[in-house]
Amino acid sequence: MKIGMISTLNTNIGDDFIRDGIQYLINKRFDKDKEFVIINKHRPLSAVLPSVDALLGVSGRARNEILIRAGKNIGLNLKSKLDDCDIIIQCGTPIVWHGCSKSEWAGLIWEGILEKVNKKIPVLNIAGGSCFAWTERNNVVMSDEDRCFVRLMSRISRVTTVRDSLAENIFNNISGSAVKTIPCTAFLAASLYKKDIRQESIEKVHVDVLFNYMPGGGHFDLEGLKLASLW
Repeated sequence: MKIGMISTLNTNIGDDFIRDGIQYLINKRFDKDKEFVIINKHRPLSAVLPSVDALLGVSGRARNEILIRAGKNIGLNLKSKLDDCDIIIQCGTPIVWHGCSKSEWAGLIWEGILEKVNKKIPVLNIAGGSCFAWTERNNVVMSDEDRCFVRLMSRISRVTTVRDSLAENIFNNISGSAVKTIPCTAFLAASLYKKDIRQESIEKVHVDVLFNYMPGGGHFDLEGLKLASLW
């Protein structure tokens, strides 16, 4: 069983936790041999076969400009590492925010590769989240481009689950799809590496301790200032 996973690699520990939790669930559900093909969403050109990521030799703004202008066509017309997977899973991450349609993976992966293969390969969008300032929590106004991208993700995915009620409301209001909020799979990450936590006795209980590694604790402060600009 070949499982494609769209995630990050050595970039965002939260995304790694989400992917680990999903892998744990897959291992619990399927006994057959499994091969995980992990695509770094921040380097979407690495998904193409043959890989053009290293050949281009560009980075930063030049790479993003290529992805914005030609990502969709690259994904639609070139072979990819996901083409022969049995299932493809988008592993968490904020999937709706202002500018989500312009992310480096939106064109090549979603509009290109996943648009091309979704009719023959099930695509699951699992543990997605929203990323907006606290002051917008009750009144998010997204651009037309971002709204179209939300509808695209909803149409391509056989299943979409989100980890917060705002993401659920956005998907339900924009795409009309039945998206539900369930606990984030990041909470299962530790189980991939050790036995399930069990209470051995009333006096002795194993407890997991969770740490927030993100500077400032989130993307924004309570007044809506984007914290990423401060670090």
